[in-house]
Amino acid sequence: GSNSPNDFRSFTADRVVVDERDFCVETNLALLEDRIAHSRVKIMRRISTPTTPDRRISAEYAASDSRKYLLRCEACGERQDLEWEINAVEKTDDGQWILRDIAGRAVCRACGKPIDRIGRGEWVPEFPGRGVAGFQISRLYSPTVTIPHLLEKWRLAQGDDTKVQVFFNSDLGRPYQAKGSR
Repeated sequence: GSNSPNDFRSFTADRVVVDERDFCVETNLALLEDRIAHSRVKIMRRISTPTTPDRRISAEYAASDSRKYLLRCEACGERQDLEWEINAVEKTDDGQWILRDIAGRAVCRACGKPIDRIGRGEWVPEFPGRGVAGFQISRLYSPTVTIPHLLEKWRLAQGDDTKVQVFFNSDLGRPYQAKGSR
């Protein structure tokens, strides 16, 4: 109901969840504070696939404590969040994208050994003490999506800014803006 101002005026709430925040009508979101104004609980959650940098959910995440899900490498003990071009793939000298691990596993950024990408980790804030908790995670942590599948999507996206943006936004959970598109 975020696209209709009447939906925002017609309810009071203790808790509000804004799903796909980047696609909501901005003027209607301004009415949310009024919906929880008389509540003692006053919980608001904003969830979204990020779109472009420095706007909407990306700006809110940047203003938060910016939590990342860190995994510990069993081989060397390095704690790390998974990143596409560090833990999953690399670009060869001839411009081809390949898996860092022939079996399609994520690898540790420090020692290069396989890391359990769906293993137990912990949410660690980059900026502890900020008043709002923010979380970011990608499909690199998904037990139902393989790194070889993501690599195929990545390869098919090359040369198409729209597909690259969808890959960054939906698969990596990161904002993206093509060069020169501002």
